[in-house]
Amino acid sequence: ETFIFSLPTMPGPGKITKEKTKSTTQTKISVFGGEASASETCAAKKPATMSEHGPADSGNMKERLQHAIREEFAGIENKLANAQTALWDKLEGAVAKFSSKADEVVAAMNEMQKKLSDCVGRVEQTEKRISNVEDEHVVMGTTISRLEKENKALMDKVVDLETRSRRNNLRLVGVPEGEEGADTCGFLENWITDVLELNTSRSPLVIERAHRIGPTRKPEEPPRTLIMCFLNYKQKDMVLRAARSKKDILYKNKRVRFYEDVATEVHKQQKKFGGVRQQLWKMGLRSGIVPPAKLIVTYKEQIHRFSMPEEVQSFIKQIQESQK
Repeated sequence: ETFIFSLPTMPGPGKITKEKTKSTTQTKISVFGGEASASETCAAKKPATMSEHGPADSGNMKERLQHAIREEFAGIENKLANAQTALWDKLEGAVAKFSSKADEVVAAMNEMQKKLSDCVGRVEQTEKRISNVEDEHVVMGTTISRLEKENKALMDKVVDLETRSRRNNLRLVGVPEGEEGADTCGFLENWITDVLELNTSRSPLVIERAHRIGPTRKPEEPPRTLIMCFLNYKQKDMVLRAARSKKDILYKNKRVRFYEDVATEVHKQQKKFGGVRQQLWKMGLRSGIVPPAKLIVTYKEQIHRFSMPEEVQSFIKQIQESQK
């Protein structure tokens, strides 16, 4: 850098006619760091000429001034250099800290980017799996619907086959325990023929198997049901018709009842009509069960068929409203 200074103009050659007066007290004159002392009296001095002091003092003053300026600027340059060094140190420290923080931020961002990429990959994989599951669900739904229909059809066939296998069977309810003795088949053949007044002269009544259902009960409990299998379906049907035509069938003054032997599922369906059959009986209407599980009602010499108890209940309400 270039520094420009303006120095005072020195007097040219010639005589200086200025008079100087000083007190008797010693005085100190400082010229740019230099000192001079003089002990003079108050008497007037003779005028000094240029040839005695002018050129020497002028040169010395200039050199002193230049030297002072150089020292001053050297100090300023040192201070500026020190300030610049300190500033650079601070800037370097700040940059180092910022760089460290930036590295941490970049590392965190890279980690987040990695995790985000993993999440995106997992989401895509999950979407694919969900899509596959949905496709399989549609196929499985169709398959399940088809299997349900097939299962119902098979169950209906099984129930029908079980019911057909029981076509030669009858159930007898109300006979006291132990009355049949050791020969249950012989006991039933003789008693049924007598109580129902059957004509068995041409074909004697033959029961192939007979036994009670369930575990042994206590004497105070109701007796177990007797189930019998006829050798001939026609004989079984004849016994059932004769039992239905006869209102009360008694065994030792105890009422007994004959029922058809049906499959468990059919029996559950028939049992649902128990409540409405009681209502029909109180109203004086005849009703019966048609295999496998349909209720028939005779009303005003017309036969009505029902598959569900709710249908029978609606029919009873219609009759009650018409009678009001």
